[in-house]
Amino acid sequence: MRARRLRDQPIITPATDPTIGGNINGPSLIRVPDWAPGRLGTYYLYFAHHQGQFIRMAYSDTLTGPWTVYSPGVLDIEDAPFSRHIASPDVHIDHGQRCFRMYYHGCGPTGTVRAFPGQSTCYAESADGLSYASERNHIGPAYMRVFPWEGWHYAFSGGPDRRLLRSRTPNTFFEEGQALEVAGSELDTPEAIAADPELASCGRRMRHVALHRVESRLDIYLSNIGDTPERIRRTTLDLTQPWTSWHGSPFVEVLRPKHSWEGCNEPRERSIGGASHRPVHQLRDPYVYAEDGRVYLVYSVAGESGLAVAEIEE
Repeated sequence: MRARRLRDQPIITPATDPTIGGNINGPSLIRVPDWAPGRLGTYYLYFAHHQGQFIRMAYSDTLTGPWTVYSPGVLDIEDAPFSRHIASPDVHIDHGQRCFRMYYHGCGPTGTVRAFPGQSTCYAESADGLSYASERNHIGPAYMRVFPWEGWHYAFSGGPDRRLLRSRTPNTFFEEGQALEVAGSELDTPEAIAADPELASCGRRMRHVALHRVESRLDIYLSNIGDTPERIRRTTLDLTQPWTSWHGSPFVEVLRPKHSWEGCNEPRERSIGGASHRPVHQLRDPYVYAEDGRVYLVYSVAGESGLAVAEIEE
């Protein structure tokens, strides 16, 4: 397996449009269905600012661009049950109901909160992919990525808990399962991170994840806080086992910084949690998009300095 970059530069940077700000992360890429009203392009690429006040979106007729930013954004924090920021869009198309479903996380929850006092995930819907209406219920922990399997909506939250979750419906509370075990991983446990102040910022734990299901196999793409350098890896789950027995295969490296725009000229340092407001020697925030038997990876470059796209070749 190798990842082939489709361009020798990012597809989105702060220079793409002044409305998106200087921090860019958390991509989610979809092909816009023909039935969508007011269709702006073939593809919509949703993304965020780490402390953003709205969810961003850009559109294009090709994966490599050029991409045009939809400057109003698709969801404003004033219309969401959060007070500090919203980010991490995860968008799905429901062709049967002809709607766009978006999971996103926020900080400073208001509304109906269950057990997630700091950051959590909420659900929003749209008829056109351009304007989303958010529900007020907090349905799971932050950074959730969702996939359907055998009558359930499963989710993986990444972060220090590496928690699996599931719900019978897409927009109700997700019950928690076990923390995901990955063979041979050297990740720090949530208990170790909580007990050691030095691990609070750089303890080795998963950051944001991307999910790609192929029949009964689930590929999880991610980066780890605490890696030197932080880079994109993959682990694979066999979904034919009971969900309480799911576990990941050993990590395989997918991408690491190679070009200056990916941060390769920045110092090689152990990555820390939180936002990055300057270029760093890191790749983060993968998102997987599949089309016509081909698999593409959108990812954040130089920390959170832009978005790029590569093709995964097995």
